[in-house]
Amino acid sequence: LLEPEQYQNQDVIVVGGGNAGVEAAQMLAHPKWKNRVHLLVRSSVFDRCNEENQNKIKSMEQQGLLKIWMNSSIQEIQDTEVKVLKGNDSVSLKNSYVFIFAGAEMPHKFLMSLGISIDKKYGERAA
Repeated sequence: LLEPEQYQNQDVIVVGGGNAGVEAAQMLAHPKWKNRVHLLVRSSVFDRCNEENQNKIKSMEQQGLLKIWMNSSIQEIQDTEVKVLKGNDSVSLKNSYVFIFAGAEMPHKFLMSLGISIDKKYGERAA
């Protein structure tokens, strides 16, 4: 995420509980962008995120700027919604953009074996 101002008044999902995902969620949930942001974290705790980012993201949730869903994962991405497994429940969320922060090394071969096409963007807005 290079320019969060490209995303305004959107339904945005950020996946990842590490520093990169949490910081992206913070930027996208800034009140001036008017986004509706969900941060999806696979585990029950922020175990890959420093304390400063944890405190800030939790504070933003308390202010109603975003929602943090722990113990959650994406089941399916569609054009206008994402199906999420939250605990044992399957939930659909409205969606404009999904940002995935799954670690430093993207598992390209694995994702492509699942039929997922990968399009790299370098500061360009996704169409």
